[in-house]
Amino acid sequence: MPDERAYLGRVLRVLDVVAASEQAVSMSEICRQMSLPMTTVHRLLVTLWKAGVLERDVRRRYVMGTRLTVLSSGSGSSGDAA
Repeated sequence: MPDERAYLGRVLRVLDVVAASEQAVSMSEICRQMSLPMTTVHRLLVTLWKAGVLERDVRRRYVMGTRLTVLSSGSGSSGDAA
């Protein structure tokens, strides 16, 4: 469980960095703010990008994705919660 918590903590920190920025954020800026190696941040960004949680522009900078909007509005719900 500690590895899963650490991974989730890093995912949330990436989202915090991107959400706090007024502009799209580069991977190197995220690395700098999180004090993590580029390989680690790259793995996190790719995971979030493929899931639609982050979007990437033509300069390969990241912004919040539309999937979070859908999840937060509940419009993606297919029924009652269990």
